[in-house]
Amino acid sequence: MLEQKLSQIQGLRQEQVMTPQQIMSLDILQATILQLQQKINQELAENPTLEQVAGGNEDLIGDPMEDCDASPDSKSDIAADMAERDEDLASIIQLYDNWKDYSSDKSVHYNSDADEKHQFFMRSLVSEKSLQEYLQEQLRTSNLSEKLKRIAGNIIGSIDDTGYLRTHLADIAIISDADMKDVKKTLKIVHTFDPPGIGASDLRENLLLQLERRDMKKSLEYKLVLNYLPLVRKNHIPKIAAKMKLTTTQIYQLLKKLKKLNPFPASLHKIPQPLTDYVSPELEIKKENGEYKIFLQKNTSPRLRISSYYMKLLEKKEISKETREYIKAKILKSKMLIKSLDQRKTTIYKIAEIILQKQKDFFHQGVENLHPLTMTQVAKKIEVHETTVSRAIKGKHLQTPRGLYDFRFFFSGGYEANDGEKIASTSIKEKISDIVDNESSSKPLSDNKISEKLKELGYDVARRTITKYREELNIPSSNMRRKWKRQK
Repeated sequence: MLEQKLSQIQGLRQEQVMTPQQIMSLDILQATILQLQQKINQELAENPTLEQVAGGNEDLIGDPMEDCDASPDSKSDIAADMAERDEDLASIIQLYDNWKDYSSDKSVHYNSDADEKHQFFMRSLVSEKSLQEYLQEQLRTSNLSEKLKRIAGNIIGSIDDTGYLRTHLADIAIISDADMKDVKKTLKIVHTFDPPGIGASDLRENLLLQLERRDMKKSLEYKLVLNYLPLVRKNHIPKIAAKMKLTTTQIYQLLKKLKKLNPFPASLHKIPQPLTDYVSPELEIKKENGEYKIFLQKNTSPRLRISSYYMKLLEKKEISKETREYIKAKILKSKMLIKSLDQRKTTIYKIAEIILQKQKDFFHQGVENLHPLTMTQVAKKIEVHETTVSRAIKGKHLQTPRGLYDFRFFFSGGYEANDGEKIASTSIKEKISDIVDNESSSKPLSDNKISEKLKELGYDVARRTITKYREELNIPSSNMRRKWKRQK
């Protein structure tokens, strides 16, 4: 038997250790506006040394010494006196000077109109019943026995937000301690709840339930869904027509009626969304006096400061060492938060400046005039790492005269046209959409044909790239886009 021994090995290795300031800066940088507000509100609730200044149109995110009684001339004397006792606290007093370069850029404009719209939205939020609550209400008013109500409750709890029941009935039987017969019986009752089609296991059952609700069980539409839905998915219209002994025109008429049904039973039922789903732009680009300018939304830059009360409290000799250390730790955390907010604003603004410079043709003429732009290019210009740019634009939006766009919309690779000009992949997608929109519905173009069309326009794009972009645009294949000749 081999003998196991424990031993210590000493060695050297290099690894990157992030400071608390770096961790907070990255967390603040990649937060969306509403996530940022939540983080700030949480810190304001937990950190007594941090205060938010109400109102004002100042450029600075926060002059920590704004609330102090000392005059501007005496601040340097206070700092000098404090420096003898505590270098950290002296640096806090001098935050204004240290961070002036981050915050006092007069080229940053503020958009008060957008802030008012945002506040109106926040005040307008109302609480709505979730799908589960809506179904549970119907269950409570039903005449089911307690046993079946328990089963129904488990069925409702297994229905997803689209209205489908994805859980196997055997699993529901196990958690309900019931037999399959009772589970199936209960599911049929849940199928009678609103919205129509609720609790269906797939699209076919969903459509059938909706047709049954309309007393159309003997209709041709019901027969089409019951027997030929897989052929509909493959666009085999002539085959379906032959099997049902109808013309292709009649099949298209049936499909037109079926399209009025809801493929997702719960889609018409309003489901409350988390606040983080609300899209609010970080910046807005507007044209003023013939020139495009960047405006910072006020709600993205809350004005914070460090409480003068706690600064003065530290000067009192009678406070305990534990209290002093606690206040110092909280003040330093406030300092890190304010600095992180400044850095966040500056980074996002610099990225927007480059987008404005690079994509002026887009603002003037539209999507087809987007130019290739990569995160690496932007990172080099603003002298940060590429991952910093990626974090900075994640989940962020830019309001433009042409609409609201995700920052990532402006970043893409490109292709070189015959004249040597670079064109963004977004523009290629736009051209693919135009080609498909103008094709013959009876003879839709294959991906190879689309590639040839683009070559005629001066863009050499491979067939596999066309396929990739077509799928990203949710454009079906040529076979699925084909409209068959209608028979009389």
